[in-house]
Parts: sequence; structure tokens; C-alpha cells
Amino acid sequence: MSFKKTLLFFALFFTVSSYAQLPTAGLSAWYPFCGNVLDRSGNALDLILSGPTNTTDRFGLSNSAYSFNGNTTALTSLISRTPPMTDTGDFTYAAWFNADTTGNRIIIANGNINVDGCGIVTTGHNVAVAIGGVATYLPTYISFHQWHHAILRKSGVTYSFYLDTTIIGAFTTTLIPAPTSQKFAVGQDYTSGAKAFLGKIDDIAIYNRALTNAEIGNLYRYNPDVQTILGNNAAVCAGFSATLTPVIQYPGLSYLWSNGSTDTSIVADTMGSYWLNITRPFGCSSTDTITFTLGTVTVNIGRDTAVCTGDTFVLVPSAPAGSTYLWSTGDTTATLALTAPGTYSLLLNNFGCPGHDTMNFFYSPRPFVSLGPDISICSVSPLTLSSPYAYTTATYHWNTGAITQTIHPFTSGVYILRVLVDGCPASDTINVTIKPSPIVSFGPDRSLCQGNSIVLNAIASPTAVYTWSTGELNDTITAKNTGTFWLVVNDNGCIATDTFNLTVNPYPLIHLGPDISVCQGTPVVLKSTDVYVSPTYLWSTGATTAAINVTTSGSYTLSVTKFGCTSKDDINVTIKPNPIVNLGPDGYFCAGQTISLVSPQPAGATYIWSTGSTASGISISTSGLYGLVVTNNGCVASDSIRLDKIQVPAVNLGPDTLLCEGYAMQLAIDGDQATYRWSDGSTGTGYTVSHAGTVWVSITNVCGVATDTLQVAYRFCDIWMPNAFTPNGDGRNDVMRVLGTLGSYSDFKFAVFNRWGVNVFLTEDISKGWDGNYNNMEQAIGTYFYVMSCRLNGVEYNMKGSFELIR
Repeated sequence: MSFKKTLLFFALFFTVSSYAQLPTAGLSAWYPFCGNVLDRSGNALDLILSGPTNTTDRFGLSNSAYSFNGNTTALTSLISRTPPMTDTGDFTYAAWFNADTTGNRIIIANGNINVDGCGIVTTGHNVAVAIGGVATYLPTYISFHQWHHAILRKSGVTYSFYLDTTIIGAFTTTLIPAPTSQKFAVGQDYTSGAKAFLGKIDDIAIYNRALTNAEIGNLYRYNPDVQTILGNNAAVCAGFSATLTPVIQYPGLSYLWSNGSTDTSIVADTMGSYWLNITRPFGCSSTDTITFTLGTVTVNIGRDTAVCTGDTFVLVPSAPAGSTYLWSTGDTTATLALTAPGTYSLLLNNFGCPGHDTMNFFYSPRPFVSLGPDISICSVSPLTLSSPYAYTTATYHWNTGAITQTIHPFTSGVYILRVLVDGCPASDTINVTIKPSPIVSFGPDRSLCQGNSIVLNAIASPTAVYTWSTGELNDTITAKNTGTFWLVVNDNGCIATDTFNLTVNPYPLIHLGPDISVCQGTPVVLKSTDVYVSPTYLWSTGATTAAINVTTSGSYTLSVTKFGCTSKDDINVTIKPNPIVNLGPDGYFCAGQTISLVSPQPAGATYIWSTGSTASGISISTSGLYGLVVTNNGCVASDSIRLDKIQVPAVNLGPDTLLCEGYAMQLAIDGDQATYRWSDGSTGTGYTVSHAGTVWVSITNVCGVATDTLQVAYRFCDIWMPNAFTPNGDGRNDVMRVLGTLGSYSDFKFAVFNRWGVNVFLTEDISKGWDGNYNNMEQAIGTYFYVMSCRLNGVEYNMKGSFELIR
């Protein structure tokens, strides 16, 4: 028989907003971005795409809006046309946008908004109106990553700005029409690529009139998209019939089916594919396809099955009601009883749709299980119960809860093993009697100290027989000598035995010697005179070494343990104190003074000074190192002190002097452990005289103060000294000498010194100079010092200074 099924498929789904109508009066251009930038108004004002890519719109439909990447390179993220839209009269510009970030960015611009155009832009976190490079009007806050609908409406000289149907405000201005050489641009400044938009833009509408508020609301709710859904592909049986019909129908939609029909629905009654294209006026179109194929019925007769030998098995298939059956055995019943191993299949027919399934049937042998005869054993004897055959896929279950092939019982009782192999069970039972065994345990071998003993015993039993290595027959013996002791106990046929080794050790000998008396600081080592191999030591101080160092008086005890046997000895140690000798820290004294050195000691002490004196104290008046050795009660101590004599300070700056202008004189003084103070407040050992006046210095140490004064006068001299010379034999500046008008000077002396104070040159001839050699050897490059003196008209002049030798 045949069975015909009729199917009804609901094809189309629209939201309520789809019923809003697009205002068409005055529509100059309409760009719903249905995967392209074509003008759907019928005016053929198509745009040019330069970079943006298709993306999802505010309804989540793909290829229904354009994504702009914010690239500021010209013509890389732009949709545009030339010339721009006319803006001489009233107009309305509208666009949906979804901004990703802040910044000054163009959404739409008619003409060059930097000069004479107008448009809708984002500024920071706002959207606003831009007019002719003059100003930005009516900025209002927007949320990023969210779709908004912006409208710029011009009525006369009044501009109104709407966001999501809410009027933001209005302003009045006169706009100069953009030249025809400019562009209508979306997403980017067409002149430079600046102000590039980052986000999505969709559904741009241009009107040559001012829309009403009601029309603005309709434009906001209008969805140009249409989505065709025919449902999933279907598997059907022979003789099917399916009606494909949209759920919602309203005027304006046009339909085109794959069979050429333009009706809202068609009937599909043959296998194959069917498609439907729906087009919306002034909007987009959508196509969907559904395919019908011959289906099959799902039937399941079960998985491959094995049963134990001797068991029966019935196949009960899972199949739809009303099906007919044909088994591989030729049977046509709904079930099939299996009595032999093999492969079984079922061919099923359910109203024209076939179904098929196959399974394999096996017999599994039952396992062999034998635990043997009942058994009686002693408790100490190991017992193993096990199935005699090992099966690869077997599972084991004992009545003890164990699941292993083998168990080891420790108590009397009945033990049952059940073995399951490939689902087939077998079992066996055995009675086990475990007799208690006697317990004999002497513990570990022991050692005793001489004179002690140990008791060895076993747990008493009235039925047990005891046999000792000593020949005794009781359950207890006492051992006090070195040897090996063993016991055998037989109780009702169960035997236990143990062996014990006893070692009796002597006490160690220990001797610390007689009591000791020594001076403080004398090493005292205490140790036993008897030596043993690997003993343990314990001193009364807590030390565990064989010897200890003693530094304080007292009684000391040593315990020595060997093989667990301990002996002790005591010794008294007296540490006598050393004399305390302290001559004090090193120091000094002034010339003319006498110093007394003493170190008081107890009565009976003896003294030896480094001067040879044996008195308790000495007096000194010269610098030196002085030492003292003191002996008291046989103990010796010593100390030493360094004393230096310091001279009373003295100073001499020399006679008053007259210097040439521009020259300085170096003064240097020295004192014994002294401090210095010059007339200018400086505190060094040297002083540089560079101007006329009185120079004084004060030298102070612990022994007194000394001062001196020097009068310095300056006059003009027409001689001078260079600050460097180059004795390299080139004939220029090879000699260091006095320069100037030299003929009027007498008593001339000129000396040169190196840094170590060595006089490397001396002359009394004013025309002579130093050539850089000393003892016929070239001197090192560096700083040298000179001293020059002479007379002019009977007045003595002195010059001191330094210069550089350069090669």
C-alpha cells in the first residue's frame, strides 16, 4: 500500500519594524548597502567603493552594512560620488552609524566640509553637524559600539539635527552650495583622507525636501533588509507533498520561485531542490534553498551479543509502528529467537521508507572453577586459595569481597569463589580450619653488663611441650652467661621456635689522673688513660668527645660506656689567675717633663722592667718602648707602652721681603704633632704670598703655641719667568730662563728643583737658562719649581714659582 504525507513549511520571518514604510516623496538617493553601494531610489546616483568592507547591520544580517577601518590615507576608507548632492534648497540627510572610538571623524559629507560643504561628523565622544568649515553645531553625547540614527534637516535657512528620532536642536545659517567638482563622501575626507571614520555605516537617505517628524520616525523604523528562510533540508518518503508558504505577507514584496512561480507559496511533491527569492521595494532581496531527499527509517536489532552455552536469546528490534519485517532467516515476525551462533539481519519497510540492521550472535563457554578439598592447617603456615585456570577476560568475586584470582585466608570459615568469563558464571566452595600456632619470640639479641641476667620465656599453654637448648622443659629459663639459647614448642602439632644470642660484657676501666692546678691560659686537656675501640663518652660539661679542654676551675666527671656498660671517674682542676698588668695606651710627653710608670700588684709579686729595674714603678724622660713583666703565685703577665717626647713648637718665616709684582712666594713650616693657622684663616703647612701686607702664622700642639710675622712689599719688575718650555732642539723655547730687561740687575741667582726637591740646575749668570738636562740626562716631562733672587738699585727681589717641561 502507499501512504502520502503532506508537509507545510513556513518560509519567512519578519520583525514588527518591517511594516514601517520608507518615505519616497523627494527621495533623491537611497543607499541600503545590500552588499553593494547602488542607489535604490531609481535615480541612478550610484556610489564608488574605495576600501570599506561588507559587515553585519543593526539587525545582525551579514553583507548589509559597511565597515570603515579609520585609515587616513586618501581614498583607502571611502565611499563617494562626483558631483555632490545639490544643497541649494531644502534637504534631509540621514544615516545609521556605529562608532568604535573618539575623534573628529566624518560620517557623511556633501562637498568639502572644511570649505563650503556640510555633513554629519563625530567630535570626541559626540556626534554633531559640520557646516562649511565655519563651525560644528549641536554636539550630543553618543555611546560607542552602539547603532545610532542621525538626521540633518534644512528648511529655509534653519537647520535641525535629530539623533534616534529625538531633535537635538536647530540653528540658522546660510550655506554656500558646494561646487560640482567636489564629492559626496562617506567615512573619510575625500581631499586628504583625514577624519577617517572607525566603525560601521548603513542606510544613507538623501531627500530634496525637509522631512516631517512623522516621516523621520518612519525612516528610523524602516528596515530595508529581507531574509528568506525555507527551513532545513528534509529527508522524506516516496509520495510526499509539501506546501512552502511565508508566514507574514504584506503589500510590496515580490516573489520568484525556482519553478518560475511568483505566488506567495508553491507545492513541492518531487525529490530535489527549491529556491525562493524575495525582493523589497527600495530595499534588498534575499534567496534561500531547500532540498528534499529520500529518507530511511532507523531500526535497531541490538549490538553484537554473546550468551553462555545453553542459554537462549530473543531479538526485539526498535522500529516505528506499522512496519513490516523480513529477517535473514526468512521469518516475518516482529521478534526472532536465536538458537545457533551466526550473523542475523532485518529488512524493515515503514510506509515506503526502508530500514536495515545487522548483528552477530555468539555462544561463550562457562569457566571451570575448583578450590580443592577442605583443609586444616596451623595459623603460621601460609594458605593460598585460587582458581586453577587463569582467564584473560575473567572477573573474580570472593565472599570476602576480594576481586583477585588468589586470596590468603587467615581465619577459619567457608570461602566461595564466583568466576565470570564473557558474562558466563561458575563457582566453588571450600571449608578452611586454621589451628592456632604457639607463639615464641625472644625479641632481638641482647648484651648485658657483667653481674646481670635476663629471663627468657614463651606463652604458656597446658597442651604444649617445651624443649630448651639447656635441656630444661619449663616455659621459662634465666640466662646470665654469654651464649646462644633456643626453644622449640609443639602444641597440637603446630611447632614454633626462636633463638636468642646473649653477650655479657665487662665494665670499662677509666682513670683521669690526679687533681691539677695551673695558671690561667695554660692549656688543660682532660682524658682517660685507658683507650677503648669505639666507646661513648659523656663529660659533666655535656661534651661527648674522648678529651676536653678546661679553662675554669671545678670538678669534672667522665662517664665511659662500652657495649652498654658505663664507668665513671672524677678530677679537680684549679685555674690560678694571672697578674693584671696594664701600663695604659701609648702616648706622648713634652720636652722637659718626667713620666712615672706603675702597675700595682698584690703583695709578693715581682717586677722586671725593660730598663732592668725591679721596682714596682719607674720614671722616664726620653722617648721609647717600655715593658714590664710581673710574676705572682707562679703566674706571669706583661705589658708594654710607647711614649714619644714632643718638642715645644717654634716657627720662623724669615726676614721681611720685597717681591716683583705678578709673582708669588711659597712659605712652608713644620711642627711636631701641631695644628696651623695663617693670617687668612687657612690651616695647611704651606702658604702662598700673592699680595703686599702682613703675613702671620700660629703653630699649636699639646706643648704650647708659637707665632711669627712677615712683612711683604711689592714693586714693579721688568723681568719675568715663562710657565713652560720645550727642550726638543727645534731652536724655539728650548731653554727655561729669566726674560725681560736684565741689564739693571745684580747679584742674580736662579735655581730649578724637581718634585722631589733635587736641585737640577743653578746659575748666577742672568743670561743663562736650563736646557732640561741633569747630569747629562734628559729629565722627565712634568712640573718643576724655581727660585730666583736679584738686586735692583740696592734692593733685593725674590721670585718663586713653577713651570712645565714639555717635549
